[in-house]
Amino acid sequence: MKKYLLLVLCSFLLLCSKNDNEDIYTYEFFDNSQLSITQIDGSSMKYGTISTGDDLVFKYSFIADDEEKIADDEYAEFIHFEVDSNLDSFLIEGYSIRNCKNHFNKILFLLFS
Repeated sequence: MKKYLLLVLCSFLLLCSKNDNEDIYTYEFFDNSQLSITQIDGSSMKYGTISTGDDLVFKYSFIADDEEKIADDEYAEFIHFEVDSNLDSFLIEGYSIRNCKNHFNKILFLLFS
């Protein structure tokens, strides 16, 4: 299991670099888990939930630096994906993400007038 974590951490670190602001990047690994994707009633909005299961779930989180002088500039994004725990290794790139259970959630403030 350590090789999965190392593989994901190295991949994400190469893809994302932290700049001088206070953006927060987190990379989490959940063994014996499953990813559930829930749709909010009466909406097209969905979110991912990690619970006990038989697979491996990975979660990437990005929370943008909040500029105090700018009202409602909050932004965050989350990527969850689940893979079979029996795999010795895996590679997800490009559209191959479609071959596993996954969810991308973007949270931002939008003002509609």
